[in-house]
Amino acid sequence: MTFHARRTLGFQISTLILQECDLEEFTFFSLPDLFPRVKTLVWRSDLEHKSSYRRTSIQQFKKWKYLESIDITVTKFNIMCFLCSEPLFTKLSCLTVRYNNPYSRINYGRLDPTINRLKHIPALTSLSLDSFMVDIDFLERIHNEANNLTTLILENMILTRIGGARILLAEDGNSTLIDQDGKRIIIQPVSCLKIFKLSTRKPETNNESSLSHIKRKVTNLIQYVNTKYTHLSSITLDISNLNTYASSAARVPLEFEHNISTLISKMNCLNHFSIRLEPLSDGIRQAITENDNITLESIELWIYPTTVNFNTQLNNLTCSGFSDSLRFLKINDTTAQFHPNFSYTSAMISYLERLKNLTTLELNTTAVCGNDYSLLVNILQHMPNLDKLSIKKFTCDPIKDSTSDMETIVNSNIRHLDLGMVVLRKGVRSFINSILRFCIQSCPYLITFGLSGKLKCNWGNVNLDFRSNRYVKSVKVNVEGTVFYTFNALSFNPKDIVPYRKYGVPKLNYGSLDFGSTVPDHFRNKFFINILWSHHISLNLSPVGYY
Repeated sequence: MTFHARRTLGFQISTLILQECDLEEFTFFSLPDLFPRVKTLVWRSDLEHKSSYRRTSIQQFKKWKYLESIDITVTKFNIMCFLCSEPLFTKLSCLTVRYNNPYSRINYGRLDPTINRLKHIPALTSLSLDSFMVDIDFLERIHNEANNLTTLILENMILTRIGGARILLAEDGNSTLIDQDGKRIIIQPVSCLKIFKLSTRKPETNNESSLSHIKRKVTNLIQYVNTKYTHLSSITLDISNLNTYASSAARVPLEFEHNISTLISKMNCLNHFSIRLEPLSDGIRQAITENDNITLESIELWIYPTTVNFNTQLNNLTCSGFSDSLRFLKINDTTAQFHPNFSYTSAMISYLERLKNLTTLELNTTAVCGNDYSLLVNILQHMPNLDKLSIKKFTCDPIKDSTSDMETIVNSNIRHLDLGMVVLRKGVRSFINSILRFCIQSCPYLITFGLSGKLKCNWGNVNLDFRSNRYVKSVKVNVEGTVFYTFNALSFNPKDIVPYRKYGVPKLNYGSLDFGSTVPDHFRNKFFINILWSHHISLNLSPVGYY
């Protein structure tokens, strides 16, 4: 092995990533000797559990004196449980544990043994867990073992079906947790936790009995949060609105509004709010506005066809007392497909332009939602303070839409632009190139640019021309239908083309291809992307090939 033969190389490594490699015992215990200055460890490999792993072997990992972050995937053997069996890492402050066991019938797990050992990581301030079962018993154990947490991220969690704990609310604020054994515990607030995020998977079944059980779990969870976490600066509850899974007769509008409003009223320093469970209703808006201790700078909205409609939520957002403080806004919207006569662009821009201090806007919508390129044009024209704009999908129709009015450059101040472009029907390349040219030239201060989606056009080149964008540093492209990429000859020396072979660059070609009068049949419904720039930039292009 190279690192065994050349030991000095290992001393230069600060980030160690182990991915898809089965480590033998000797190599596993040699890692701290080979890479003694590692600060970040990313573990995507498997390790067989052996009874020979003794305490003397564990001591080997004390040599990782500088380790600050671990991101590990648990498979057959819970390596994290092994590493946390006693104090080893004095500087470890960030821990991420993911569960991904392909040998298990159900792809989620329990983490009790590891949680019970978190006390052996005294410097731990950030804990992220992915794909485990969760209930309020689980959360309480985390805080009992790791009492210095400032960040707790729980992704893709499963709400357990078993009874679990429940909460008794008291008027004096001393709420009581009753665990599975009937033991009563006074819930003690934690003042150090600032960031809390919980996302759950979709319910495994959508029958009324199962949904009723989940609702009780969610109610308990919200009550726990508003008792335990009163000093949060950021809260994200990415729990799907349960009415989307219930039958029409079983839907209860704004079922959690009171609990969420109570949660908001108890927050002392909240500045980011994202709760997918309920829309921004009148009651929730009022709770935010009436709490003088919070100043919202960031908010994420979820708009469903079964909840408070688009106009009500956007009106509650823009006409509230906290609209002036907003810097970040993300809107997840799938409802316009249910209202074909609704002028999405006109309504959206009329609300957005009221947010005068907004610097980041993310629109996460479907291709049928109503976002078209006219909304993009209006945003560039009417929101001059935007620094970052991301539109997951905006549509272009070569028949209905015209690009004749896109020659005017509006000189937006946007520095980060990420676009998901969907061409609804096959059109000529000049239509697509006009839109892309407008976007790029309208943002002279562009630093990063991303393009994804699905284009439909005749054979030829789709251009991304950054030669006038002197600040651009990074370009990311992942467009369906691309057969290869080409680059302008002045971008780099011909010998530097070698690293770009993986992107399907034709040999010795730096411009458009010449097939004479005949285009190969397998190219007729395809296109290639031609990227032009005048100074060094970083390219992140989805690998493609054209043979």
